[in-house]
Amino acid sequence: MSKGISEARAAVLRDQELDTAFIANLRETGEYGRNIAERLGPKLRASIERALVQLDEIERISNLPVKEFIVLMQARVNARNTTSKEIH
Repeated sequence: MSKGISEARAAVLRDQELDTAFIANLRETGEYGRNIAERLGPKLRASIERALVQLDEIERISNLPVKEFIVLMQARVNARNTTSKEIH
């Protein structure tokens, strides 16, 4: 794992700890805080999970040989173009 990806993953995990503490503190502030925590908690968790998945994907892609990387990127562009045409 590259140093940059390791540092990014550590930062995301620190954010996760802070988010968890923040939600716990909100829940202790009364009914209004609990209501906010119930709505915000899942969104924060989903955001952290997406970030970790993206880091895994970046790490996987960064280890590909150049030819495979080019094929993968071309497939992504083609998929994006196809989806864009379907929307319009």
